[in-house]
Amino acid sequence: MSFQTSLSLYRPQSPRGLTAATLAGFVREFATLGLAAPSDRAAYQVKFGRSVDQDDRSTTWPEPVPGTGGLISTWREIRYDAKDTKVPDLARLADALDGLPARSVYRATLFLGSIADPIRQALRRDPSKDDEAPLHFDDWTLELGPVECHALETKEPFRVGWLEVSLSGRGHPHPWTFRDLIARAEAAPGVPALRDLCRRTWPIDPPRVPLLHLRDSFKPPLRIIQLRKSMGDLWPYDDFDEPWDWCWGLRESR
Repeated sequence: MSFQTSLSLYRPQSPRGLTAATLAGFVREFATLGLAAPSDRAAYQVKFGRSVDQDDRSTTWPEPVPGTGGLISTWREIRYDAKDTKVPDLARLADALDGLPARSVYRATLFLGSIADPIRQALRRDPSKDDEAPLHFDDWTLELGPVECHALETKEPFRVGWLEVSLSGRGHPHPWTFRDLIARAEAAPGVPALRDLCRRTWPIDPPRVPLLHLRDSFKPPLRIIQLRKSMGDLWPYDDFDEPWDWCWGLRESR
């Protein structure tokens, strides 16, 4: 059976006033970090709307095939306002995004190319007696929309954010833990700079009412603390009241 794993940096809050030009600026800076293979192909899909959190609908959904009694379904996808699946490289991806209307983006998927070899090697797990199938990550993606975390044993996915930059590939982390994956990713060239880029491009919003102590100025609300407690090992940090910031997330599927 084939397993799929995604490791992502996600923003727990909805980004405000996000346009295609904002995405273009991110792509240009991302290209300078050396995280993607040189001159690799890219792609984009963009749909405009009021904001990313105007609803929590997914971009794809199963639809039963008529006459099958619900036993057979086909996957449907939203109709994007702009898309191109054959962009030659990241520079031209940024140019294409700059050419789109200056409207708020509702959903978007940007394929940012294959993972550069140093990162691929840092996150590669070869077959072993603990797991005969290898783990290897292949692609970079930026997704604008509901972000979910789930493990193979998770009954329902946890909704954790609205924007993510992710690495995806085949295989299962075992015997590595989620924290092992994070440590390997953060030690790889360019990945710490990626987190800084995410923070600069889409900084976390401070609370509307400033708190008395500066150290608590980005403390999450109680509902977020309760969500983190319910996530088990999918919350990979020591403290449940960790200040709101870009966080690491994990998705496992088969």
